[in-house]
Amino acid sequence: KNSIKSNTQKKKVQTSMATKAHKFQDEDTPDIKSIELNASQASDTGQQEQNPNGVSQSFETEGRHPHRKLSHGHRKKRKKASTTRTYFTLFKSFVGIGILALPNAFKQAGIIGGTIGMLVVAAASLYCMELLVRLTDKIGHDKVSTYSDVGRLIYRRYGKWTVDFCILFSQMGFSTSYLIYIGQQTDQVICTETDGRYCGHPEVYIFVTLFVLIPLSLLRSMKHLAIPALIANVAILLGISAIIIFDFIEIQTEAPEVINFKFATLPLFFGIAVFTFEGIGVILNIKDSMEKPEKFQGMLRKTIVVLSCLFIFFAGFSYRAWGEDTKDMITLNLPPGEVVSFIQLFYCVGLTFTYPVMMFPAVDIIESSRGFKNLPSW
Repeated sequence: KNSIKSNTQKKKVQTSMATKAHKFQDEDTPDIKSIELNASQASDTGQQEQNPNGVSQSFETEGRHPHRKLSHGHRKKRKKASTTRTYFTLFKSFVGIGILALPNAFKQAGIIGGTIGMLVVAAASLYCMELLVRLTDKIGHDKVSTYSDVGRLIYRRYGKWTVDFCILFSQMGFSTSYLIYIGQQTDQVICTETDGRYCGHPEVYIFVTLFVLIPLSLLRSMKHLAIPALIANVAILLGISAIIIFDFIEIQTEAPEVINFKFATLPLFFGIAVFTFEGIGVILNIKDSMEKPEKFQGMLRKTIVVLSCLFIFFAGFSYRAWGEDTKDMITLNLPPGEVVSFIQLFYCVGLTFTYPVMMFPAVDIIESSRGFKNLPSW
């Protein structure tokens, strides 16, 4: 009797539990038909979100690692720059201290050889830059906007690391050369104007310049760098114009002989010529900052054509003026005086406002690194 009672109680408990579970399932758990209906709706929605190439945006954005975002430049929406501001920034990114070394490059290749060589370098640079621009247009501006994105898209994370390493050190190298030039030229001007009483302290002027450059380098939108780029354009173009005037005076006084072709030192010419197109490292960042990025390719072509004409005219005219006495930096050929000191300081001002533009991609890479993100915040 006791065993029969215990079995009866167990069956009652099991029956009550099954009844409660069935009620719970009816209330909170969808049936098979509702599950199938939701799945079909989700698949239809996913098909509508596919791009023209037939690949869903979620897969194309995340790839094999859904927890990783494709671009570190899109974590925060940045203010966009107008077409005019973008042009000033683009023009300034290619005009730095490289143009001051171009007359010496023509000395290494000859005036005709240098002209042909500059056209070749300009055409090759433009072709490579247009490849990058067309890639971003094809994939989408919201997915590929930096060199890091291109590296990750093609060679996964190893490509991104390689590209980041190259961009970081190339842009920092350009920027460091700016600091060295600013320190040396400022020291030379002060030494000349004080009759040699304060000389040999370029590191002091570099340290003082950093107080201006560090805040400017922390600006994270190309729109904010448009005004410094405009100031730099005016300062550098005035400096180049003054150098051309001195070249014209020198040609009128005494026109030295120039060589048409040189083949022995041609590699040195190409090294300087490639260095002149130093803005290639920031074109994707500049394009990403535009309100209308579809206009960037046409703007890039016009800019490279104008810059190529400016580079060839300035370098050829300066080499024609000084001949085989052309120095490594054309400013070293200018006679000392107040006007020359003004030109040197004005050019230093231009390079000071160019520095943030050149450091923009390097700072962007540093801020997106894991070590930077793990730093404590205040």
